[in-house]
Amino acid sequence: MKKQSNRLLQRARYLARPTHYVAAVILIVIVLCALFAGALAPMDPLKQDLRNCLSAPSLANLFGTDQLGRDILSRVIYGSRVSLLVCLASVLFAGVLGVLIGVMAGYFGGALDLVTCAVTDTQMSIPFFVLALTLASIFDPSLWSVILILSITSWPRYARMARSQAITLRSMDYVRAAVSMGASPGWILMKHIVPNVMGIITTLATTEAARMILLESALSFIGMGVPADSSSWGLMTSDGRAVLATAWWVATIPGLAIFITCASITILGDFMRRVLKME
Repeated sequence: MKKQSNRLLQRARYLARPTHYVAAVILIVIVLCALFAGALAPMDPLKQDLRNCLSAPSLANLFGTDQLGRDILSRVIYGSRVSLLVCLASVLFAGVLGVLIGVMAGYFGGALDLVTCAVTDTQMSIPFFVLALTLASIFDPSLWSVILILSITSWPRYARMARSQAITLRSMDYVRAAVSMGASPGWILMKHIVPNVMGIITTLATTEAARMILLESALSFIGMGVPADSSSWGLMTSDGRAVLATAWWVATIPGLAIFITCASITILGDFMRRVLKME
């Protein structure tokens, strides 16, 4: 009884911390900016004004302008669309593929498990940028190419996690009971294995979401990401390198957007992991 009361007290103290609520509010604001970018952006993010190049932050341009006179605030708002779309799509595609392969390998074992382990271990041993460079040379540069590259390079993380959970779950009494009653493997996977795997996979997905934003920004920063005419935080940061000493806002503002977004997602992911652990 005392142990349970201490656990409840610890849970209440953790839930009372303001950090994760601040992170949630920030993330909600970023999502709203992405959804309503057309209404919130004060200017066209692609509109050039060569007479107003590299203007410092002011009332006319709150975050200043870049080398082509484009409004940084508008580009940051529209850039949230790129980052969040890449984040959500990559996590969804990689998660679904990884979980399906992982649970089947863990449940059935045998040759399927050996092949899955070999493929995932081999792919995860290859540095990300080496694999990304190879894939980028195959696909034409586009937003969906970036999503495909990130999905292909990320699914082994979900597969390994799902596999380890499936191996543990297949030895549970309720799974053995379902097998003895003649339940089909597909029914057991969908009814008993996958639902019980999704808790830890959801926690992993929150960590991977922040990682996807960083990787998309990194790819765009080196010119391997979204097309140059897109409003991407990574592209904006790359464009600002040449004028960092004289126009710090061109690279700093989108860089802060990347940092704040990833930090908020990571804080919420850690919050979710701890709350699930306390239950």
